[in-house]
Amino acid sequence: MSFIQNINSNSRPDTQFSAVNEKSLNKQTQFHAQYEDVQKPKQADSDFAVNISRSHGDASKFATFYYEKIKGHANSVVDDSLPADKYSKGLHHETLSQIMKMPIDVEVERHEMQQALLFNSLGIDFLAYKELGVRREMLALAEDDIMGDDRLSDYEKAWFVDAIRGFDARLEEAQNALLGGVPSDALDADMNDPSNPWSILAKAAA
Repeated sequence: MSFIQNINSNSRPDTQFSAVNEKSLNKQTQFHAQYEDVQKPKQADSDFAVNISRSHGDASKFATFYYEKIKGHANSVVDDSLPADKYSKGLHHETLSQIMKMPIDVEVERHEMQQALLFNSLGIDFLAYKELGVRREMLALAEDDIMGDDRLSDYEKAWFVDAIRGFDARLEEAQNALLGGVPSDALDADMNDPSNPWSILAKAAA
């Protein structure tokens, strides 16, 4: 079983993300039907972070801004006298840690007004949902950078990617929980579970 499968099967306690009851599922169904209708006129030019961006060019302005800020922070705190591979692993570890932990602020943009009104009408926190989406975008940007880093072996890249996939799964679950009216904490750092993405990230940087 791969690390990713382990994450999906073992990393979250039943009480963390399984609290979405029948009422919440109905609310999600209602939301998705209305959201798709709202999206139709603006789908072509919307940069709302619902799906993970797969390239730097596709990233929203919020993801780009905070990702560059996080990379600058990582460069400032990682010891540049380390051997190249250790330095690289340190940078990626710090970058991914900050993506999941750094406080970020997002706002409703003009083209998102209809979505925000829809969220509000259903009692869903639009900005909280968007913040999770921006973090997912930044994870995708980090994955692109990791895969392009020739200082890392394929095996080392795989560890980082497994951690990224685990974090992304948590963020997606948290988005779905918001839609169902059951907010959850996707950013906790339980280091006692070896299949937890935080534990995998620590191993990747070792």
